[in-house]
Amino acid sequence: MDINQYQEELIGQIKVDAQINGRTPDDEFTEDSVNKLTEMSELVDPFISFFGQRGKQNKMMVIDGYAIDPSDHALTLFTSKFIQNPSEMKLGKTDLDSIFSRMENFLECVFEGSINEYCDDSNVYVEIAKDLKRRLEIRYVNVGEEDESIERIRLLVITNGYLAVRNAKAFGSEVFHGKKVDKTVWSLERFFEMYQSGREREAIEIHLADFGVNGLPFIKAPLVEGTRYDGYLTIFPGKLLADIYGRYGSRILESNIRAFLSNRKKINAGIRNTIKTHPDDFFAYNNGISCTTENIHFEKQNGEEVITSLSDLQIINGGQTTASLFSAMSKEGADLSKTFVQAKITVIHEQEEYGEMVQNIARYANSQNQIKESDFFANHPFHVELERIANETPTPVAAGNLRSHYWYYERSRGKYDQQTFKMTDAQKKKYVESHPKQQVITKEELAQYFNSFNGKPFMVARGQVKNIAEFSSYINDRWNKDSSFLNVHFFKRMVSYAILFRRARFILSNADWYDQKGIVTSVVPYALAKMCAICPKGYEIDWASIWNYQSVPPAVDQMLSIALKDAYLFITSRNHGVLTEFAKKEDNWKLYLKEPLQPTMEFAKTLVSTIIEAEKSYSAQKEKAASESINVEVEIMKLGGAYWKRIWDEAAERRIIGPLDVRLLQKASTLSGPRPQLLNQKEAKDLWKLRERLEKQGVIVE
Repeated sequence: MDINQYQEELIGQIKVDAQINGRTPDDEFTEDSVNKLTEMSELVDPFISFFGQRGKQNKMMVIDGYAIDPSDHALTLFTSKFIQNPSEMKLGKTDLDSIFSRMENFLECVFEGSINEYCDDSNVYVEIAKDLKRRLEIRYVNVGEEDESIERIRLLVITNGYLAVRNAKAFGSEVFHGKKVDKTVWSLERFFEMYQSGREREAIEIHLADFGVNGLPFIKAPLVEGTRYDGYLTIFPGKLLADIYGRYGSRILESNIRAFLSNRKKINAGIRNTIKTHPDDFFAYNNGISCTTENIHFEKQNGEEVITSLSDLQIINGGQTTASLFSAMSKEGADLSKTFVQAKITVIHEQEEYGEMVQNIARYANSQNQIKESDFFANHPFHVELERIANETPTPVAAGNLRSHYWYYERSRGKYDQQTFKMTDAQKKKYVESHPKQQVITKEELAQYFNSFNGKPFMVARGQVKNIAEFSSYINDRWNKDSSFLNVHFFKRMVSYAILFRRARFILSNADWYDQKGIVTSVVPYALAKMCAICPKGYEIDWASIWNYQSVPPAVDQMLSIALKDAYLFITSRNHGVLTEFAKKEDNWKLYLKEPLQPTMEFAKTLVSTIIEAEKSYSAQKEKAASESINVEVEIMKLGGAYWKRIWDEAAERRIIGPLDVRLLQKASTLSGPRPQLLNQKEAKDLWKLRERLEKQGVIVE
């Protein structure tokens, strides 16, 4: 596929999706593009709602939404431009200057505190503007307090047009009331590059000369030949590290480290005090940083080889150090000329292993930090298994269709597109017919659906980072206890969640009473959670029916409309601040639970017994557990008695096994002998768990 074909397909898909979702193509493009950028970590929990008003001196103010990254305190204002006319596809500097100036006018109005002079007080942006002004004016944050300041500003234009300018990625920087303002564009070319690359995010190319540094001296680690990576040790000047963070923000932080920082808003007093009072001791006191890159470029300078550029730099450990250096320099004017940070850089050779290896390095590098195992969730076997089940479970043939379809579980960003990237047109058409793009579920969406229907709508309202962390923690704990819950029955229920959640979004977006736009992720989870809560004791929504018909029954649809309006009125009438903040508080959800909402008679008739559903789930778990037991017994036999004897010997020598463990290992060690003692299903399962426990304690036998 070339870029023109990509453009044509993109426009066609946007038009189809707009019709399905009841939106205009412009709104659909905004939603679709912002979702893509969120998945790439370009945006964090964006608020999408159009604002267009004439302001001071009749200047036009226009934005389509905003986002605040709590890990690097960056405010992004974004505007989208969807182009359908081929003659208007190219955007020049004049076009972009005009779009940027409208966002700048909005920003100036926010800073002046005069938004309410140019629009009705009921406009959602009146309260948002007050909050942004408050954040922009924060200069100092005391130790122990949460830092809600805005330190960086980015103006972002999103378009499906071509750019008639040389540098599409960086349009320039300015200063706004002491805050650095970067202007960037995500254009057709940039989206196409990402589509072709198959990456989950855009690689960052860092040329040290751009930051006034000629090169970094280094030591290369003398690793064994054939190792999958190279290792280097170097020292970053503190100012260089702060400047890199100032330009790229949290994009240089590995995703779990970014999530960790987002949840730890309080100032690290130790790091800050060292920077301010003992900058020359920072190298000695600080543990330094660990990074990964895809490639490093070297040059000889004055007879010595130095590092001059890094491709796709990701900080794996030391994100708080990096953020603190930037904050001290930008917010408090700290002099970083005497501050230096040691760095370990790992260059990973194999692109196919890149993502998994970065995750593993992050896991072990942060073993002493408060980053839970559940945070390293991207490569969890839960996702792999759910993907397999999705690929093997066709839908029933719905009314109006000639054949069944498949729901596609996208466990890593862009995998659906990559699935079809190298197909011929005929192959792609056939694949898309059986796996429609409207039936793709991402892991972020799955977390939204699950927490909405399981009594945690306030977590969904808190945004993608916190919501998926909550979901992954729950799944990780449940998986460790018994993974048999993940089966075909569970998958079908998740699809039913998706169908009902998406129907709720459609109803809300097209409701004539929905005038406070942009709060879908607050209203929809509250309404769905309330619908589940008002079901009479012992009854629940008939998820099997939604799966079987691949649609929402009329009576459920009617109740959904009532619940959505009820949730909307509760959130908008009880709240006197930023609407999206109200729904994030668990106490407000508990308050809403007490509010009366009567299920309609028709809705009540559609409900099914929870006992029957529990029996179906239990039956599916037993079937899955039996299958897994058989697999475990086969694996135990394959490993052989000698293997289990070696584990027994080492574990006994370390004195980390008890009498019951000894009995299992003793029995397993006979499997390769003349008189093997076979293990029953329970023993096999217990032995496998023992092996996993001993591996975590360092008993690893090949």
